[in-house]
Amino acid sequence: MIEIVAYLFGAWGLGWCFGFSILAYKKFIETTYTG
Repeated sequence: MIEIVAYLFGAWGLGWCFGFSILAYKKFIETTYTG
């Protein structure tokens, strides 16, 4: 049971970090192209 919770928490953390990185990258591209 603990393994499942740890797995879900780890997957959620990775997904959050991945999504945040994409948002930051898109914002960086937008600011770069707009000058």
